[in-house]
Amino acid sequence: MGQGQIGLHPIDINHLPKGSYFVKITDRNGSEVVGTLVKKQLKTVEN
Repeated sequence: MGQGQIGLHPIDINHLPKGSYFVKITDRNGSEVVGTLVKKQLKTVEN
């Protein structure tokens, strides 16, 4: 309560690319921001 929380949850690969995660962020006002985090976007491109 009164603090933002970030939850990282594995998601169904049938809905999003493999290796992606569903990201749910709740800010101090209780508003929720949802998005998709893809692992390969966190890494440098090797090819």
